[in-house]
Amino acid sequence: MTVRIVVGVVAVACVAACGLLSTFLTFEMVDKVNEKLPEAEKFGQLGWYLAKRLRLNREYKRFYPGGQLLL
Repeated sequence: MTVRIVVGVVAVACVAACGLLSTFLTFEMVDKVNEKLPEAEKFGQLGWYLAKRLRLNREYKRFYPGGQLLL
């Protein structure tokens, strides 16, 4: 194998690992925020877009000002 292929495989593996970690942290944030929100305002697990993500971040900061999930 050439060095390019090895570096490419390592880079793809790192991107995949970061993506999975980000997904798990987002689901953890959703679970924590949903515990404190009324039923009508809870977040669903699917269908994410920018405005929904920004609202999740805002609500997480409001409920958990010192929270570690939002890096």
